[in-house]
Amino acid sequence: MFATIFHRCFNPLAPACLYATGGKTLSTIACSLFPLILVAGFGGDAFAQATVPGAPVLREVDLGNGQLTVTWRAPENTGSGIDRYKVTADPGTSDSPSDDTTCPSTETGGTATTCTLTGLTNGTAYTVRVVATNSAGDSTPSFSAVATPSIQDAGGKIYVYPNGRTHFVRYPKLDPFLHGVLEGNPGVDLPEYFPVRILLNPDSVDVVKRFLSDNGARGIVAWKGDDVGQINAAVTASLLVPLSKQPGVGRVDFEPPPGPLSIPDPMRLDTTSAMAHKAIAWHSAGYDGTGVKVGVIDIGFQNFRTTLSEVGFDTTLIRGARCYRDRNSLDTTSAVADCENTTDHGTKVTQSLLHIAPEVSLYISNASKRQLRDAVKWMKDQGVRVINHSVAHIWDGPGDGTSPFYDSPLNIVETAVADSIIWINAAGNAARATWYSTSPIWTSSSKLAFDSAGDTCNAIELKRYTPVLFQLRWKGNRDSTSWKKANIDLALYLLNSAGTVVYSSNKPQRGGGDGTYDWHYPLEWIYYTSPSNGSYCLMVEHLRDTGPDWVQLQVMYGIGLDDDLEHTDLSGGSIVNPAESKNAGMLAVGAAHY
Repeated sequence: MFATIFHRCFNPLAPACLYATGGKTLSTIACSLFPLILVAGFGGDAFAQATVPGAPVLREVDLGNGQLTVTWRAPENTGSGIDRYKVTADPGTSDSPSDDTTCPSTETGGTATTCTLTGLTNGTAYTVRVVATNSAGDSTPSFSAVATPSIQDAGGKIYVYPNGRTHFVRYPKLDPFLHGVLEGNPGVDLPEYFPVRILLNPDSVDVVKRFLSDNGARGIVAWKGDDVGQINAAVTASLLVPLSKQPGVGRVDFEPPPGPLSIPDPMRLDTTSAMAHKAIAWHSAGYDGTGVKVGVIDIGFQNFRTTLSEVGFDTTLIRGARCYRDRNSLDTTSAVADCENTTDHGTKVTQSLLHIAPEVSLYISNASKRQLRDAVKWMKDQGVRVINHSVAHIWDGPGDGTSPFYDSPLNIVETAVADSIIWINAAGNAARATWYSTSPIWTSSSKLAFDSAGDTCNAIELKRYTPVLFQLRWKGNRDSTSWKKANIDLALYLLNSAGTVVYSSNKPQRGGGDGTYDWHYPLEWIYYTSPSNGSYCLMVEHLRDTGPDWVQLQVMYGIGLDDDLEHTDLSGGSIVNPAESKNAGMLAVGAAHY
């Protein structure tokens, strides 16, 4: 507009300043000075030519029945402002956008970020693009995404990354492992019922809990927080898709089992081992655990009574047991025999404990993660003062000793300590199975370099038929330390010796402050069983913008004490969950070779 005013004031054929003064005639002098007034009042760029915006950022395409819903972000360079957006869907994979199928203008105003393309043909692939327009013209088109509307894939989502790469997720609210379950390739053997954690709006907890109960889910436990609800349950594969589509559901994640922390050799309750622990002097002074109630929570106690009897322990000091019939149920018994399953790890841990305090009153439980809170409550009710838990759980917090999840062992430690229980946890044996960096290096192909030479493959040897859990976490949010709304997106890959990806985890981390991505956390994990002994490697890729400030990669279980990652960082970062708790009432205990 101001460029037009300037032209007319100095054009003798144009009416003097009428455009700018609402029809009032100014003197020639006043008109001659008008450009200077504009410069003084509006700044030196008042007469700049209008410019087109930059390319919009295409973020997601949601698939529907005969329709596609497109979501984008405004370009950083908006030029002279954005009047509206053109969103097009062209049949095929055309390189140039057209206006054959567009969103209604009511959905594409200058502040719009989403619209729905309707009237499309199911089964036909469409190339979707977004263009920003203003008076100067059209922007360069956004990156494109090829999307196919269909009844079968309705509800699926295509994520578009800043480099133009796309990633299709058929069920966006199910984690990658559960996608593998539905596709018949979970990577490990699963029972008919398996545990999941459901994150949802608090107002939807009762409705979804009723849905689960009506459809045969087991062991349902629900909790409502101020801004998030949580339900833990054991479900079958046939329930996953309808569960993910329940109102208010944000995420459905598989719960990997906890892992025992390796004990190199069976320990025997004899004078030699007691001397190694320097316990004899304490026993002689009357400190042998008499009158102290101690609980051991572990994943199994095979041959518990027989082993302890063989090494001279008085089994009448076993005062109580809370044994779960399976890891997906809250059904319990008080029979010690029902805890004597899965592994003898708990038996070995108890032997080690009895080296130090042979006269304690002992309580045991074979609780898994989802049963842990129940087991701790039971022990508290029995008057237990010390709990030992030599078990590692998958990460569920940002690494500062806290977690937003109700069922997190970190929060269960908080509850136990508040009830005057001392919590003892093994620190883990993961120093040689952990890679951690506060200044990670990313290659030009967006891969994480595990050493200064730029090696993007962290090699490891896997054993046949042995389940192994790899986990990856990082600083997920550029703007805060929050564990929610992660906006730095990483993917984790497991490759075989031929360089072929055999399994991957690529959850979306899309960030945002509007609540849309509250369920996005900076955590990826792979739960996998190798069909044979062999060499593998782990690879990490960042998918949006730049990589995070720190990265932590760990093999949580599935390898022995002598099996290492090729690249590790022995300077720290290997303490397991919940030994990493920030609570001063929890003691993390490390072991050393004797």
